[in-house]
Amino acid sequence: MAVADWMRFQLAYGFGTVRAAKALQKWHSPALLFHTEESQLQEQGIKEEELHRIREAKAADLGKIQDFCKKNGVKILTPEDEQYPERLRNIYSPPAVLYIAGWWEDMNDILSIAVVGTRRCTEYGSRMARQISADLATRGVVTVSGLAAGIDSCCHAATVEAGGRTIAVQGCGIDVTYPAANRELKKKILQNGGAVVTEFPPGAEPNAYHFPIRNRIIAGLSHGTLVVEGERRSGSLITAGFALTEGRDVFAVPGNVDSRMSAAPNWLIREGAIMVREAGDILEEYDLRDYNTASPGEKTSAEQLSLYGKKPTAKKEKPVPAVPFPQRKEDSMLETLNANQRAVLNALSSEPMTADEVVVATGLTVPETLSVLTQLEIFGIIRIHAGHRFSR
Repeated sequence: MAVADWMRFQLAYGFGTVRAAKALQKWHSPALLFHTEESQLQEQGIKEEELHRIREAKAADLGKIQDFCKKNGVKILTPEDEQYPERLRNIYSPPAVLYIAGWWEDMNDILSIAVVGTRRCTEYGSRMARQISADLATRGVVTVSGLAAGIDSCCHAATVEAGGRTIAVQGCGIDVTYPAANRELKKKILQNGGAVVTEFPPGAEPNAYHFPIRNRIIAGLSHGTLVVEGERRSGSLITAGFALTEGRDVFAVPGNVDSRMSAAPNWLIREGAIMVREAGDILEEYDLRDYNTASPGEKTSAEQLSLYGKKPTAKKEKPVPAVPFPQRKEDSMLETLNANQRAVLNALSSEPMTADEVVVATGLTVPETLSVLTQLEIFGIIRIHAGHRFSR
């Protein structure tokens, strides 16, 4: 029953939203929320619009999703499960539900590094992503990425080829592969003891707004995030921003100063990210240059392999997920901001302000304000002007 309550909570409050985080702070568990009478909910200050979402979630038929997961060997984890990763549980607005296929046993005990970057990587970016990922894998480090084209695929493929474990975090349902060209890579990840994970229910399509939300999971699962290549407004900076928000390490591979695809990592290095030329540069940050712990996990069950090995046909019936209410817009990444980030953003306007002025307007300390301004700039939400002034 507890799992169903978390699934309904996700339907009512969405994926990675501020309202989800606030609801959990107030009610502590979805079970208490969904098993409280409406009159009592109203007494607690819940408005009609939120009550409507709760009613919709209560009425949703979760049977097809649960049956699909049971049939295909897909784990459903919630923050109440022991196997739910501690690093992920501690982020702001952690996923209410994780759908997982493949190995998922000792995530809390193994060093995990996210490797991210542009879908349109150069030969240099591809080479560096493969080299660093393979070297990390041979040392027993788990790599984490998003199964996208470009740097993500290089990371996953190199880890698999090196005999290591890699985790693919999707922005769609567990039964959907995006891009479709990575279907075989997805299968190899599972065959090699890796895992595929998503917070989106089976049948969910890869909508554009899913991917910025998904990036918080990539950063949240990892001790640190390595940005290999990307333009100045690259989506990989969103992942780096989430890592910075959660106090995780941010690494970057330097590139030519006149290369558009090296603009993001070069900028991160200028802002204080740790420069990485080889895997050892990452391991040194954890005093683990001689780190070597993880062996490949157990082979994935036949049910899971068949799930990812099959090509979809016109007659194949996918489980239809209940649709979260209301639907999120593509620019709704603002929903993922924490309280300090929202306070700073609300204090800013189109007129540039100094950091000192933001401190006065928000009541935050100087270090807190400077940290949040950097995070918002990495997210691409605010602009920086001459004289170290900031605006929306």
